[in-house]
Amino acid sequence: MFTSSRYSISFFKIASLMPQYRLIMIKLIMRKKSLLETNPYLKDSELRKFLIEQCVASSSAIEGVHVKYPKFTKKLKKKMRDIAAAQKAQKEIR
Repeated sequence: MFTSSRYSISFFKIASLMPQYRLIMIKLIMRKKSLLETNPYLKDSELRKFLIEQCVASSSAIEGVHVKYPKFTKKLKKKMRDIAAAQKAQKEIR
């Protein structure tokens, strides 16, 4: 459903009225976002680097290659808690 402060129109209704714009409308509505745009844990570069290193270390260990896990600092722990708290608050609002 396409909504605005003035009107509310179904995408399918618009597409049936103006078939020549169907592909353009689909591209606008179905635009894919990258993980960096959607995942709040990856938006912070320092936290992203730590999480990727941890993921690589874990995946390598599963394959039998044991590497040293990155150190989880208090600063990173606080950032993760803040993000988790913000997400929880956002879910409660919905």
